[in-house]
Amino acid sequence: MHIFLRGQRTGLQICLQPDYACGMGIYMKWLIRIAAWIPAIVMAVMIGSFSGQDGNESQGLSNRVAECIVLTAEKVNIVSPEDDYERQRMIEDLQFPIRKCAHMTEYAVFTCFVLIGFYAWGQRGAMLYVMGLAVTFLYASSDEIHQLFIPGRSGQFTDVLIDTSGGLAAILVVMAAAARIRKHNDCLLYTSPSPRDKRQYR
Repeated sequence: MHIFLRGQRTGLQICLQPDYACGMGIYMKWLIRIAAWIPAIVMAVMIGSFSGQDGNESQGLSNRVAECIVLTAEKVNIVSPEDDYERQRMIEDLQFPIRKCAHMTEYAVFTCFVLIGFYAWGQRGAMLYVMGLAVTFLYASSDEIHQLFIPGRSGQFTDVLIDTSGGLAAILVVMAAAARIRKHNDCLLYTSPSPRDKRQYR
């Protein structure tokens, strides 16, 4: 039998739990901590698989996306290329920003999953975001090194910075959302009547 003392605002509560319940609680706690890293690992594998494509495959994918965007914009009269040459030039001009935006989005999602992993292990405050950004930077660096060995691909430090900026953008969004949630909870805490006030309203 295990005894837990829990400090509460209303006093001290004593919780009695049998040994098997404590064992199951510890087991589930570790299981949740380990499972929290699965999304980050899956996302890292996905990023690695995209980086494993050779130059022709990578360029072909971005070319198809750019072509779809240009043709859609042309149908809704956003752009009006005079001939096929100008249309192809638009498609080529879009490929670079499409690739970089895709990388930033991938690493933004990866960073969010990394934050979830660290959060499950009890990391809080500014260190949570610092560690999340550090992991993103290190993985982006390893990804660029990996691309050095892929035919038709190259590893550049500027790409590391672009990928990390995607992670930084995700962290800023998470920080803003967390601050808004805390502010909302504080408002509820200060506006909710105390037990004494509730008795006075009766």
